[in-house]
Order: sequence, then structure tokens, then C-alpha cells
Amino acid sequence: TTTTPTTTANKTPKTNTFTSPNYPNKFPGNVNECWSRTPTSGHAVTLTFTAFDIHDSDTGTHANWIMIYPSINGKSKFWGNNIAGSLGPPRTTTFGTNQFVRVCFEVPGATDGHKGFSASFSEN
Repeated sequence: TTTTPTTTANKTPKTNTFTSPNYPNKFPGNVNECWSRTPTSGHAVTLTFTAFDIHDSDTGTHANWIMIYPSINGKSKFWGNNIAGSLGPPRTTTFGTNQFVRVCFEVPGATDGHKGFSASFSEN
């Protein structure tokens, strides 16, 4: 009998955690970084934020934000100092079945001492 070994090298992990650069320390200026997840066919991606502390404005010298695609309830740009605040993203969002999800962190200039964020993609 021949046994073929199974490999997980090409499989996407069920959960992927990602953070702003240097998290939990202060993030640098001039960042444009994106993370994305394509679900396995027939599944949906859940985006979960465990920490969120970026600038409380999307304009001005220290402006920075995240963009989430596809939008959540018609909104794709988020900033602020807490999860699920009036400006921050929801703690958890499950997107549609087979829907590609992307999160981008934009820091077009200087920073003012915020720690950034920690988030994860999971599949259900």
C-alpha cells in the first residue's frame, strides 16, 4: 500500500492576524500597507479588530486611517482611538460568501504617537 503524505504548505490558515507596523509600539510615518483575504470557495471572511488606536482625524498633519473593501454599511474609511466608536471600525464584520476582503493602512505623513491596530481574518 502506498500512502501519500498530506501537506498544508499551500493551504491558507484558518486565521491570519495582522497589525500596523511596529504594533504595539508607535507606528512610523509614510505607511501604505494592505492585507487581503480570499475565502475558500463557499466560505466567508470575518474581519475582527482586537485593538484600534490611530489618529482621531482623517485630515491634517497627523491624519491616518484604514480603508476596508468591500465597504461596511456603506463606509470604507475608518480612524479614531477605539473599536466600534463613531469613527472606528466595527469589532467584527462577516462579509458575503466568496467575497474578497482588503484592509489598507494609510499614513501619508507624520504620526503623533498612536499604537495602531491589531486585526485578523478568519474563515467560516
